[in-house]
Amino acid sequence: MRPLRMFSLALCLAAGVLVAACGRPAAESNDIPITTASDEAREAFIEGRAAFEVGRTDDARALFDKAIAADASFAMAYMMRARCGTSAPDWKHYADLAVANRENASPGEQKLVDMLTAIMENDLDKELDLAQQLVKEFPKSARAHQTLAETYDGMQNVAEARREMEEAMTLDPSWPVPQRALASSYVFEDPRDLAKAQKYAAKYVELKPEEADAHIMLGDVYRAEVNLEQARVEYKKAAEADPSSSVALTKKGHVETFLGNFDAARADFDKAAETAKTWKVGAKNFGVYTWLYAGDPAAALTANQAVIDDIAMLTADENQQKQALASCYEDRCRIACEAGDFDLAADAFTKHAAIRRHIAANMNNAAFTKSNEMQLAELEGLMAVSKGDYAAAVTMADKAEEAAQGLNNPGALNGVHYLRGIIALREGNPQAALKHFQASSNDWITVKYYTALAQEALGDMETANALFKEVADWDFNGLEYALIRNKAIAKLAS
Repeated sequence: MRPLRMFSLALCLAAGVLVAACGRPAAESNDIPITTASDEAREAFIEGRAAFEVGRTDDARALFDKAIAADASFAMAYMMRARCGTSAPDWKHYADLAVANRENASPGEQKLVDMLTAIMENDLDKELDLAQQLVKEFPKSARAHQTLAETYDGMQNVAEARREMEEAMTLDPSWPVPQRALASSYVFEDPRDLAKAQKYAAKYVELKPEEADAHIMLGDVYRAEVNLEQARVEYKKAAEADPSSSVALTKKGHVETFLGNFDAARADFDKAAETAKTWKVGAKNFGVYTWLYAGDPAAALTANQAVIDDIAMLTADENQQKQALASCYEDRCRIACEAGDFDLAADAFTKHAAIRRHIAANMNNAAFTKSNEMQLAELEGLMAVSKGDYAAAVTMADKAEEAAQGLNNPGALNGVHYLRGIIALREGNPQAALKHFQASSNDWITVKYYTALAQEALGDMETANALFKEVADWDFNGLEYALIRNKAIAKLAS
């Protein structure tokens, strides 16, 4: 499922929007100019965006801070510092400063700031128009075309996104961002093409062999090919290239998880949490999921509670603590539903919702608040489905759809269709369920699993088994996948 750009807590942490605008293509004369009177600020900014584009976010954050210290009016430095935000309020603080310093930027940079504003307003039409204007102004800029590609991708226009990525790569073959983006697109978005993904990932490694992220991307391709042993080799190379990379250790933990080496996976996740400078909770939560893959939701709940109890030790930042608790309580709600403990699920949901609403109030952004309420209604609806209370689930689906009104995003109703599809399936109407699943995100692995169940109910076992096989072989970690992988494997075995 594709989250609503900057309106998902997880996405705020990843800060991945407009990543393409952050690199340093070789053809500087064709590129969007950098506006600062400070040589020190310019140098730190260029180093920071180079670090950011290869996944060294902590290094990038420090360099953007240095750029801002040297030039307090540097709009692009604020914008990029927002991309490195460690929490939703941290992201908003620097995004607001980027907007406040917009007039100090060049016309091209102003378009990037205006795109940031459009993202904050969840206005994808405006964002697309600005990205297209940027390409018209800088037709030979690889960065401009890659920025347009990312905008198309956010609109779920995969074909146009890939076309712009190819154009960016053609304009500057030495710039690794398009190579990485294409590899990722062909792995994670339909229609998938793993041969192309491997070609682009290998080129990324060729361009940046010293960077952990390049080996991580190639490892991801191998995982998609269900070549877990080779993926583990690449993740080990990533850890050797950058011993401080918690991502490399986390990725290796994923491989160990899917190989069934749960103790080794937990050790990797614990080490990744120790290594991480900011978001330590993510690795800890992956350790929780190993118990679900092992078929023990009760143990997963115990492990989840241990993470909740340790959050104050994992981060001293109060905003990160709130986001970590929100994440953990959402997991607790979903896992408790899986375990059939609906009182525990309800308690976790109440705590999760209170924190999410507190964060949304502090963000003071109408689109963020609407998206937040939509997602909470969807989660409450899924909880009702688990209990068999389909009337309550329909009420929550209606509430989520109402909250989504005014969100100018083609994926805004993905979660609503997903929820309605599951309700229809549980009520014995697989044909109606299929219609909802088809209207939801076609590259969301959970939708594929429930689509398979609907096809099975309709007697189309060939389609159902092909989808169950795709789910069983997905091998990319997350709570939703942890809740369905074993079920898909069991369907194939039966």
